[in-house]
Amino acid sequence: MMDDWTPADFRACREGIGLTQIDIADECHVRVLQVKRWEKGEAAIPMDAWETLSDWMDRFDAAVETSIAVAQTRAAVHGEIGTVELTYYRTQADYDEHGRDKGPFGFVNAVTRKVADELEAMGADIRFVYPEDRMAALDETIDKEG
Repeated sequence: MMDDWTPADFRACREGIGLTQIDIADECHVRVLQVKRWEKGEAAIPMDAWETLSDWMDRFDAAVETSIAVAQTRAAVHGEIGTVELTYYRTQADYDEHGRDKGPFGFVNAVTRKVADELEAMGADIRFVYPEDRMAALDETIDKEG
């Protein structure tokens, strides 16, 4: 399938899953200028770059599917999905401090946006929260209960 993909396809897929040119350059061990040249059609995109992007797309799909499955389980237990709070990160440093896995925060935020879209289609109310807001709310709950 990738044989007939264009540089624009590469860029659209990269951006769609929240990766920057820097992220791809790091993954492919090339300079950002090279990724820019690929996306402008000034240089052929090597197969390993396509494979890297494809691997990230697979990770994206798996992360979305897992999150949706969790919400569906919640709906089965409670009879509805209800309100779902999704963590959204401001910066890479924010994600590095509060995130569960290593990786680019743009990717995680793209997964979160896709999950939000799918859950809304299933009737959920979505609320995005920054990690420090979630932590503050947790601390407040603990203080009230303790």
